[in-house]
Amino acid sequence: MKNIVILGVARAGKTTLARMLKQKFSNYNIIDGDCVRNAFQKELPQLNINHIGGSGMEEDFPNFCAKLFEYQIKEHKDKFNYIFESCDITPLKAKQRFNIENTMVIFLGYPRLTAEEVFNNYKIYADENDYMIKKTDDEIMNRAILWLNKSREFEVECKKYGIRYIDVSYHRNKIFNDLIEVISNEQ
Repeated sequence: MKNIVILGVARAGKTTLARMLKQKFSNYNIIDGDCVRNAFQKELPQLNINHIGGSGMEEDFPNFCAKLFEYQIKEHKDKFNYIFESCDITPLKAKQRFNIENTMVIFLGYPRLTAEEVFNNYKIYADENDYMIKKTDDEIMNRAILWLNKSREFEVECKKYGIRYIDVSYHRNKIFNDLIEVISNEQ
């Protein structure tokens, strides 16, 4: 089976897709990029790897994540496969860093939504542990606009770099079920 890298914008369903794949194929382990970033932020703040776009996010974070993913694959190649998911790596960095044998890279985005639809999705899908729950409506709208613009940029960049881009603007569950079938057939 292939190892899978799921990247893209916030609230596009990266974690949901990773969990669905893990449920269908029990030999996958998930590496959560948010957890990796948060560990750096809390334990090694001097590296500037943080959720507010510190200087370490451009090169150090993608490099570390790709190496962690690659080492996990090599260490457990006969026992497990891996899914890495993150919203902190661009298509260019993905192409440069995650060009790993037997690995599929997927970007998720919602370029067809309006900012208001993205805002509403943030509100609908936030749970009590979500960092967005403590944000004001203005802060959430600003994030929605930022990620909507990134979603559109990533779509163009993925086409440029030959990376699979999945538009999850509408009918996300059906799209994920169809994508899981495609992945099953490519294994």
